[in-house]
Amino acid sequence: RVAGQERVIAVEDAALYRDGLGTALPIGLPHALLEPVPDALQRLVARYARTHGPFVLQEVANRFGVAAASASSALEALVREGRVVIGAFRPGGREIEHCDRDVLGALRRKALAALRKEVEAVDHATYARFLLAWQGVGEGRGASSDALLAAVAQLEGCPIVASTLETEVLPARVPGYRPGDLDELVTAGAVVWAGVGALGPRDGRVALYLAEHEALLSPPREAQPGGSAHAAIREALDKRGALFFADLARLVGTFAPELHDALWDMIWAGEVTNDTLDPLRSLAFGHRAPSRARPLPHARGPLAALRGAGVGAPQGRFSLRARRWDRTPSPTEHRAALAQAMLERYGVVVRESAQAEGVASGFGAVYDVLKALEESGRIRRGYFVEGAGGAQFALSEAADRLRLERQQGPRALGAPCWLASTDPANPYGALLPWPSSEGEARPQRAAGTHVILAGGRLIAWAGRGASALLTFLPEGEPDRGHAADAIAGTLAAQVDSGARRALLLETIDRGPAAGSALGPALARAGFVLGARGWMKRRKGRNAMGDDPSDELLSEVELG
Repeated sequence: RVAGQERVIAVEDAALYRDGLGTALPIGLPHALLEPVPDALQRLVARYARTHGPFVLQEVANRFGVAAASASSALEALVREGRVVIGAFRPGGREIEHCDRDVLGALRRKALAALRKEVEAVDHATYARFLLAWQGVGEGRGASSDALLAAVAQLEGCPIVASTLETEVLPARVPGYRPGDLDELVTAGAVVWAGVGALGPRDGRVALYLAEHEALLSPPREAQPGGSAHAAIREALDKRGALFFADLARLVGTFAPELHDALWDMIWAGEVTNDTLDPLRSLAFGHRAPSRARPLPHARGPLAALRGAGVGAPQGRFSLRARRWDRTPSPTEHRAALAQAMLERYGVVVRESAQAEGVASGFGAVYDVLKALEESGRIRRGYFVEGAGGAQFALSEAADRLRLERQQGPRALGAPCWLASTDPANPYGALLPWPSSEGEARPQRAAGTHVILAGGRLIAWAGRGASALLTFLPEGEPDRGHAADAIAGTLAAQVDSGARRALLLETIDRGPAAGSALGPALARAGFVLGARGWMKRRKGRNAMGDDPSDELLSEVELG
């Protein structure tokens, strides 16, 4: 009798029950089966744990008819040995629960497999709609410091083309964005910017960081610029801390243009930053930088030398980024922070996510972290997006929102969205392949190029200056006509809003713009067909009228 009930046990367990529970045994058992058994109750409790799911203390005590204190001692010994784990495993539980480690692992694997089966992969348009909403593009977070901080937090660590950061990427997420708002956060020390590599002499990629995450998310620098000017700058900033350009020039004692070039080498290498964004603006826009800061009216010394060389005078104080860090994080800490940042940015992380951000070692740098997060139940793994590779990981909220998007079915085109093609919210050409098209010309995620999305579908790609256009119109009507009007209206809005003085379409779908089927839609949007193609110009720019032929616009003005 065990716990007041008659039970059948294996004869070789007779001594185990006798020594563990004090059970009276029948007469006539062989002496070989009656040898003393050490830790008998602990062995019985371990067997119970191996053959049951999560349980509470009283359940095992009732099973063997022992005092709760005795069962607790046995469980504590098993916990110390690592054979049993403690936690809250069942929904609605109010007591501490125990579970065998191997049983818990099996339960997790089965639960994760069930969750994976619940997810059906969504098409490209559905994922693109999700990603735009996930990153708050067009959502109207409002123009406030909190909204800007939220946008920076989601973008931190992601390489962004510098010339689009304040003109397109941030305004797309924070309506009414003003450059001075970001300056306030940078000057206050809440946000830090860093170079990620040059793109020609006037542009490059930069990353934004919340100050508390900068060290964790900053990729390790493989090599530092090693010229004599670089070494002198490094020594001056290390000894004196943050310095204005004029002070740095006096300490280094080199020619201003040479100092300027060396400083930018160190900025693009991620070694040096500034407490304003004016250096970036001066580089991209010359002296027309859209900032609250005012240029010095009478520049002397190094600043005058820079102006004489045709270089914008950098403002703000320069400093070594690593000098502010308490310590350099380990590679494991960096990979863990990077994986979490990518999950927050994309909702669903695929192999192409790491490639799009230029992560060293590619997807392998974060795969182990993502796998561990999934095994612990903190994120999900599955096939969420069609054509995006097999290894896909998603936050639970993102997976649920994707499922809701799929359940709502196909959407109408809706309002078009004009984005820089390099914007992290544009999945095409990075997380997703470009739609198939005929001919040799292919879209590119390059600085100065743009995409037009409608209902998550890519309907057009515009080259630099929008002089070349590739369209991806739906096959059937009325969607095809709606997409054409959306493309023409979006391009026209670039001029009407004041973003461009004029826009000239010279080629459409690799052919002369004059012969494009998009012509009627462009005419309805206010474009005029001329010798070079379809042009729209901002009205009221000259007193002689709006005839496109009365003023020759240069390539720079058109862009």
